[in-house]
Amino acid sequence: MAVEHELTPGNRLAAVLGAGYAVQSRDERDSDGSFNFLLGGTWTLTPSTALRGSVARRIRFPTLRDLYGADRGNPELEAERTLNYEVAIEHAPDSTALRVELALFRVEAEDFIQRTPAEILGNSQRTRFRGLELAGRYRPARWGVDVTSSYTYLEAENRSPEAGVAKIQNAPEHKFTLTIERQTSAGLRVRAELLVVADNFALSRTRPTRALEIGDYAVVGLSFVWPVFAERLRLTGRVDNLLDEDYAESIGFPAPGRRLFVGLELAWSRPVASSR
Repeated sequence: MAVEHELTPGNRLAAVLGAGYAVQSRDERDSDGSFNFLLGGTWTLTPSTALRGSVARRIRFPTLRDLYGADRGNPELEAERTLNYEVAIEHAPDSTALRVELALFRVEAEDFIQRTPAEILGNSQRTRFRGLELAGRYRPARWGVDVTSSYTYLEAENRSPEAGVAKIQNAPEHKFTLTIERQTSAGLRVRAELLVVADNFALSRTRPTRALEIGDYAVVGLSFVWPVFAERLRLTGRVDNLLDEDYAESIGFPAPGRRLFVGLELAWSRPVASSR
């Protein structure tokens, strides 16, 4: 259950207030519920620049796979609760197709759900995430090109008293993405993607627990959609890991090499009979 109210006390100021309650019931344990809230606002500094900030308390329940999955399930998992802070500035000049945003964030988490060294999921009593994200988009109308990019710097720390190591698995310190998409006058849409990950760690399965660096990697993907017959028949294709990068997202689980997918999409509609 949730309620939310938006306020516009002035031409340059907007705010949102929200509150809610969420609960999950399971046979193996008592019901787990929590109140949540959201306080946020946006202040328009100039016609092209705005400052926004928010404070929110959220809850995330374990999914069915988290609880009962054969590969990682733990029926004793508790709900994850977080207190989130964010401050951001957005800039979109009227004379250009460019839009940029810089955000600073901090998340204080209780009972954070993550993989343990034994590879099953568990709750970390206290966890902190903080960092920044720089994102941009460039979409000139006459070229038919849409370029989006983002860079995230993340400090993730397990602050639980029982934690043997402060590092958190699969929370890379540096992450960069770049997407370029173009649609031609003939309807062909081509999309290229780049993902770069650096300083990512996993926890050893041996005692004492150690943080092991997984290794940096850069992965390129390419895809297209071509309407062969108007919008009824479309040819699609995708190449994952185009450069056949040898990498792993987690130690002991190497990612697949180059993969190619080709398909056809057929769509049709039946005329709706008139009632007259």
